[in-house]
Order: sequence, then structure tokens, then C-alpha cells
Amino acid sequence: MQKIRSASNLAALVLEESKNDVEVQIKQLKFREQIGPDFGFDLSKIHTHYEHRRSLRQQKMVLRYGLMCPLAAMQRTNESLPDVLVFARYSLMETAIIAINLSDQEKTFWIDLDNLSTLFSKTLSDNVVVVTSGLLPSKKQVADKQEFFFLKEFTKIKHV
Repeated sequence: MQKIRSASNLAALVLEESKNDVEVQIKQLKFREQIGPDFGFDLSKIHTHYEHRRSLRQQKMVLRYGLMCPLAAMQRTNESLPDVLVFARYSLMETAIIAINLSDQEKTFWIDLDNLSTLFSKTLSDNVVVVTSGLLPSKKQVADKQEFFFLKEFTKIKHV
């Protein structure tokens, strides 16, 4: 933060800020040219784009402090999808399964939960009930829809 001692200092500060705005706009235009006309977004609004994700991270302790477990996205042919990153963050009370599509195409896949079932089999009994809900529901899902499974059942089902 700069101290303003005179009107000329204030004018210089305003000029510097407007120069930065112009530089941001130039960088946006260059970025859009590089990625092509089909894409492009307002880089100055990236804050609002990820605002929901930040608030979700603040609400869910498992997303901040949970241990990580790598998982795999699988095609219907049981081959893994290399351009979908899947992992779980887990704690004693909650588990979040995160899938990130790194391609520019919509993907349909199921998640192989073998790594999670190995972890859970060491710590939990057979009568544990899993309650699922989507934190970022797709257009097809309802935000508050919950489903109930026994843990063994949940880890064996192919969740597409």
C-alpha cells in the first residue's frame, strides 16, 4: 500500500493502476489468440469463477485436512482414462471423491474405488452406511439428492 502525499502522487498512482488494467486487457487478448476463438474468458473474473470452490473448501474440513487417496476413472471397457484425474480426500467422518476432467470433451466414466475399499476395510465394520450427495451437481442431478448404501455395496458398484 502506498502513501499519498500530494495530488501529483495521487495522479501518478491512478495512472499506474490504469496502465495495469491496459496490460491485463492486452494479456487477455494475446491469451485468447493463442487458445483460439472458441475459448476465451475474462481473466479478471477468475475470482468469481472459483468463489464457490473456495467456500466449499472452507465449509468441508475434509477438503482441507483429509488424507489423499488416488483413484482411477475407468471407461465402460474397463480401461483407465488418463485425462480424468480422480482422487479422494478422507477423514474418520467424511470422504470426498473428486473427479476432474482435464480434456475439453465431456466424459462418461465410472470410478474404481478399490484403493478406498482397502482403506475402509481396515478401519470400518460391515454395517457402516454411506450417504452420498453431490457437492457440484451436474445439470442432470438434483443438488440435495442423497442416496444410501452399505459401505461394501458402495465400493463395489460402478458409479457412472
